[in-house]
Amino acid sequence: MKITKVLIADDIEKECVDLLQANGIEVTIQTKQSNDDLKLSLPAHDAVIVRSATKITKELIEAGVGGRLRLIGRAGTGVDNIDVVAATANKVLVMNTPQANSRSAAELTCILILSLTRHVPQADASMKAGKWARKDFMGEEVGFFLF
Repeated sequence: MKITKVLIADDIEKECVDLLQANGIEVTIQTKQSNDDLKLSLPAHDAVIVRSATKITKELIEAGVGGRLRLIGRAGTGVDNIDVVAATANKVLVMNTPQANSRSAAELTCILILSLTRHVPQADASMKAGKWARKDFMGEEVGFFLF
């Protein structure tokens, strides 16, 4: 399968676009399209790259395979916004990037743990209620060992 023309249907990092173009792939960036617009643009492309905003339905896949569409790439972990059954039935390859947000997810997990340990949600509620019960939020210490 030779990919020469890719539609970017959701906002992605500029580095991704640069990488595709550096490898001789023609890139069309058309984000926030309606389903009717996608039905018109998908058949003209070998592949489409989406994040979570664009839903790739059976109807869109069937419109795309009437033209050149052979690959759907998901810039992210899940593929719940892509009708994988319809893609498979139409011989369209679905790919995702399961490790793309692992670091961000790990960072968020650490921050949420820290916020619970330091009673940040309770302190926030206290401040919003017009109080600052400083002593209620003291006494916890957190340490990290970095390798």
